[in-house]
Amino acid sequence: MIRSILNRYKNADVVFKASIWFVLVTVVDSAISVITQPFVNRILTEEQVGIYNIYNTWISVFRVIITLNLFCGVYDVLLVENKDDQNSVQSSLFVLSSIITAAFFVIVLLALKPVSFLLGLKPIYMIVMFISIFSEMVMQFYIVPLRINYKYIQYAIYVMGAFFVKSILTVLLAYYIKSDRVLGRILGFALPMLILAVVFIILMVREKSNKGVTKYWKQSLKFNLPLIPHYLSTIILASSDKVMLQHLSSEYYVGIYSVVYAFSSLSLIIFTAINNSYTPWAYEALREKNYPALRKRTNLIIFVSVLFCLMLMLFAPEGVYILGGKSYLKALPIVPILICGIFFSSFYFIFSNVEFINKRTKIVFPITLLGSAVNIGLNWLLIPKYGYFAAAYTTLIGYVIIAVCHYFYSRHILKDRAFDMRTLLMIILLLAAGTVASIILYNSVFWMRYLMILVFGVLFVILFKKTLKTKKAKS
Repeated sequence: MIRSILNRYKNADVVFKASIWFVLVTVVDSAISVITQPFVNRILTEEQVGIYNIYNTWISVFRVIITLNLFCGVYDVLLVENKDDQNSVQSSLFVLSSIITAAFFVIVLLALKPVSFLLGLKPIYMIVMFISIFSEMVMQFYIVPLRINYKYIQYAIYVMGAFFVKSILTVLLAYYIKSDRVLGRILGFALPMLILAVVFIILMVREKSNKGVTKYWKQSLKFNLPLIPHYLSTIILASSDKVMLQHLSSEYYVGIYSVVYAFSSLSLIIFTAINNSYTPWAYEALREKNYPALRKRTNLIIFVSVLFCLMLMLFAPEGVYILGGKSYLKALPIVPILICGIFFSSFYFIFSNVEFINKRTKIVFPITLLGSAVNIGLNWLLIPKYGYFAAAYTTLIGYVIIAVCHYFYSRHILKDRAFDMRTLLMIILLLAAGTVASIILYNSVFWMRYLMILVFGVLFVILFKKTLKTKKAKS
């Protein structure tokens, strides 16, 4: 059997092999994170976990502002559109992003204390934050072309190697830097990335020429600048609950909420893995107007994603206990709601792909702003009374609004039904029913949950294998 699988793999095309490796990389990365988080969450107090997650929220905001997110969105599109000039695309966008990042870093250094005080973070955290942002930016500029061109072995080595080292160092530094365990955790992430960034810069300088570094500046800025408010609104939607919990409640509750959110985010294992291989294919299908194939594959991957969400919901009591411990189980009822919210945060991308491939991105920001405004308004009203329970539900509502708006706008652009919404709605109803059932089963006999996990697990494996076969057949 093993020989048969290996032979099938050897005879497969590069797209199929790349899909397997992209999934494997995502799963291994997430597995390492799951293994290390219980150690870190037990080393840090609930308050320290809360401070770390506030730091993560602000690093997400600053990442967009000081890099303009030039390593995502527009970078993928330009690499796909200019397959014969990818070296120039890489060097042009990297130089532009580096200049902008350096300028912002100088500005923040000049006003380091006021900015740190305003954000509620130590000045040293801000410095480490900028080092992390720059290092991650460099890494993305180097590895995204590897993914686009299906150089999966190199991609896997860099991503998994970096994540393994970061995870181990994070635990060690958080434990040994007793005077500031939060600093130890963030240094564990930043130092390996900085070393890797230096290596990638050397490789890019050696491989690329300095000619035409400004070639794609105008095009990339024209594409991405209108999206910056969208990216920021997306972060606000995903993270405002933590910041508002900090100010309207306490860092203790931020810590509780963050751990159950971290468990819920494991659903991104499948979402990210599928999206890495689905998006380039979806761009081609939309460009060629191959809607029947697009409908069939979209239905399949959404169903696979929902099955994984349902398994995760049912496994929540054990998962949250492993990640954080008994003190975090009080927030168990919001886990299914958070998983649904994270599902919709990825779900709407199947519709926004239409906007990106047709370069109709002006409406993206207003849609995201609407979802964020609803989320913040509801948080402001409900968090003081209901705490992190309100934060989970308001996040879900925000993402549902965004998904619905993107669907109707994609239909407006295409003037056609590119997606099978009847089937997709049935799948979403299954997710809703599973959410209610999971909350009820948390207080029921445990074997009932495990029976359902087994059923959904078998279906997931069967359909996930079908997804991979479909990719191979149509690539």
